[in-house]
Amino acid sequence: MKRFFLTLSWIFLVVMILVLSVGNVFYSFWQVFFQKYFSTAISTSEPFSFATSQKYEITLQFNKGSFLRYEPIPFSVIVRDRKKLTVVSNVFIRVQVKDGTGRILRDIRGYDELWLQYDQETGDWRGLWYPSLEENPDTVRFVASAQFQDPAEPIVVEREVFLRQRPSLRNIRQGMTFFFIEEMESLSRRSLLSVDNEERDWNTLPQWMSLLNVDGVFVMGGVTRFMEEYSLQDPWNNQKLQESLTISRWASGQGRSCGIWVKAFRGDGNLISGTGYESSWYQKDNQWVRDVSTISFQVESRYRSLAALLNSLSQQESVSYVGLSDFLLPDNYAMELAIPFVETMVSRLPDDWTNRTWEQKFAFARNYIENQQNYQVFTQWKRYYLVSRLRDILGPIRKPLFYVLNWEELEARPDMLEVLAQAGFDFFVVQLKMSYREFLDRGKQLLEHSAIRLYLSRIVWVNQVQYQNFYLSSERTLPIDGFVAMNEHVVKNTVSSEPSLGLAVNFYKAMYGNRGPYNPIEWLMGAGESFRRIREIFTSFPLDIDVVTPRSVDTNANTFLVRLRLQNRSLLPLEKLSVEYIPTRMVRLNGTPRLDWNTLAPGETSEALLSFSLDLASDKFVRDDILVALRVSWSQGGKSDSTILMRSIFQNKLEQ
Repeated sequence: MKRFFLTLSWIFLVVMILVLSVGNVFYSFWQVFFQKYFSTAISTSEPFSFATSQKYEITLQFNKGSFLRYEPIPFSVIVRDRKKLTVVSNVFIRVQVKDGTGRILRDIRGYDELWLQYDQETGDWRGLWYPSLEENPDTVRFVASAQFQDPAEPIVVEREVFLRQRPSLRNIRQGMTFFFIEEMESLSRRSLLSVDNEERDWNTLPQWMSLLNVDGVFVMGGVTRFMEEYSLQDPWNNQKLQESLTISRWASGQGRSCGIWVKAFRGDGNLISGTGYESSWYQKDNQWVRDVSTISFQVESRYRSLAALLNSLSQQESVSYVGLSDFLLPDNYAMELAIPFVETMVSRLPDDWTNRTWEQKFAFARNYIENQQNYQVFTQWKRYYLVSRLRDILGPIRKPLFYVLNWEELEARPDMLEVLAQAGFDFFVVQLKMSYREFLDRGKQLLEHSAIRLYLSRIVWVNQVQYQNFYLSSERTLPIDGFVAMNEHVVKNTVSSEPSLGLAVNFYKAMYGNRGPYNPIEWLMGAGESFRRIREIFTSFPLDIDVVTPRSVDTNANTFLVRLRLQNRSLLPLEKLSVEYIPTRMVRLNGTPRLDWNTLAPGETSEALLSFSLDLASDKFVRDDILVALRVSWSQGGKSDSTILMRSIFQNKLEQ
């Protein structure tokens, strides 16, 4: 008998060692197994009744494990009887969301508990969480509890959800320069000044691209047809679209990029009634007014048309970037979205809601959001809605995406760039329409806003040609000098350690804008000088170019001299080096308009002296300066390059 008990003890000891060894080896498996299959019934943070958890199980489900910012989070809760395997409906469900510290997070309504609706067909409780936009945790915990009619303790389940607060953006090369063309009218029907100062048709545009050596061009291609035969299935102005594609092929043929954008909902003053669409609504002075030049945001066919056109543009080999504008409007616009808002966010709608007309639903929604608190919830919900629509439109597109906006929009909504980035846009084209002094006074303050500062390196600035915006002083106006200085200033971006993405100049405005006493060539030479300075912010030219001009010239002087010094500061020879004079008003070059060098060896320096005469027949007293413009080109390692140099010389206006 003693031997029997000894043997039994050894067997028991061996079994225990095996159990402990297996448990230790497969610890991670058992941990995942128990967490996956038992954590729905047993709370890790609240007391529970073992009997209750044995009788019922509660499951909290999501369609995925991580969500984006501005993405509502749908979830469902289902309770089952373990023995009968039936769904339990006579139960009270509570759901809260907590951050990593256990603090309860509120939704956009300010509620700390989420509203649930029971689905009779599936037997689960469904909810939709709209996180407050004031919160930005990376991880949250959903805590769902089920309280039964019997006095048992509630059973609790917790699930962790990840929130991707920072958008994933494509890399775009910095320091790029562009032409910007946005006019509603057809460019092909207008005459343009050519590089040799003659009026020609729009086929001269590629020559301007080459002369200023821009990296690319942005052109508005998607414009809604109006006051003509229309179709909601094909609403786009085909002539504008084909023009933009022609420009893209011109750019691509020269090795340059092209971005084409589409105007989403606005018609730029054109009456929407002439397009077949319903118009939008906006709020002004507590009144709701039709916006007759904006398409309703409730028109589903418009979203489909936008998606189809953008996808079509992205398939074009000559199109590098695809863009959009006029989608995110001020908070007091797109008020017709109040109807889907109340259908989503109001827990109890009138019983006859489905039978009501659009006008009746609109009246109810309007009355609901006249409450200031409800209006604030509506503005936040609208951002969720519009970002969701944008993601649906932009999702299939594989090329970089950009959004065109103006300074006023950015000033009204500093968080606009963050919203757009979350929606899927990679960079932004921002139009400046202010004076240089205004920019220095209040513009820089706006750029210091934290929501804007984060995206400054994603902005391509567009400057308009408006000569009065660039006066440097009342004594010496020199607007083109001011234009160049402002362009360099906004890109250098003194409020951030990282410069902006690049610079664009409105080509159409250079031709037809408020140019003052300067012709298109002179403004475009100012653009060329700006582009050269932008390139030098990001990279070094192999050629060091020094242009020495007199500080001023007397108007009764016959000639003046400009000294040119060129030095190869690279390790490779420069070939086919040339300096070409670009004619401007009031100035004539004495001698050959072009200087050539076969080769400039590494470290080698060469100088030239250029003689100029004033054109005494010109209107020299109208402005304070004269301009000297040169185009310098070279080849190195089989690649050609060029840049524009422009110098402004003050006129001493002397009596003849």
